[in-house]
Amino acid sequence: MYEILDLIRKRSVWILLAVYTLTSFLLLSLENIQNYFPYVESNMILLLNIILPAFLTLICFAALPSAYVQDREQHIDELSATCLVGKKLRNTAKMAGIVLFSLLVTQLLLITTVLLYTVIGHPNWSTEIVHVGWDLTLFPVWPVSRHLVLSAVCFSYGAAILSAVIGLISYKASSTVSSLGITSMFLLFEFLFHKFSFPAVLKEINVFVFLQPYYLFVMTLLHWSPFINLLVLTMVFSPLYILLFWQIRRR
Repeated sequence: MYEILDLIRKRSVWILLAVYTLTSFLLLSLENIQNYFPYVESNMILLLNIILPAFLTLICFAALPSAYVQDREQHIDELSATCLVGKKLRNTAKMAGIVLFSLLVTQLLLITTVLLYTVIGHPNWSTEIVHVGWDLTLFPVWPVSRHLVLSAVCFSYGAAILSAVIGLISYKASSTVSSLGITSMFLLFEFLFHKFSFPAVLKEINVFVFLQPYYLFVMTLLHWSPFINLLVLTMVFSPLYILLFWQIRRR
């Protein structure tokens, strides 16, 4: 609880949440959003596919890289090391706090989006989603409400993986500057692999797949439904997730 509250108190988190709320309000207030984004079926889909993932990544980047480093810089780390298994328990609690914080932020962003969409967005939860591939092939169709459920699951799992990786980077880094630099490089390379990589493995076995649920329609490695693709990717990432926690617990 202490670690979660420490992250929640960061000013950058609330600034980004306020900017996301304002951005969502402005987008949902546009009556003819298709004039600006002709490939988007509804403004709710625009928020779920582009705006929310971007702000979720920004909040994790703003709050988490200093999680472990600040203890070393303030010489608190040495205090926990003097206690019997104190450092191991503190490291585990901090990692758990980092992951739970990311899940809390994810749910807060989703709740804000749904509330704004319900109040000012003229909601139509039955609007059908049709994804058009590069070869103009139409991919599976389902309503906005069902896509919201898929997005909530994807964002939660993606935020947990992203926060755990950033937490491990912070744990290994020697300073806040180096932690921010390594985290920036990690996010940049993951994004570039996801967008421009020719090897399908690097493109699709990627944390940004979870942060862009729309992409689960058109994966080339997996040709099943988006929910099946999500389940398979979850099974692939689970060993990595366990390994990250083990790295923290072993010292």
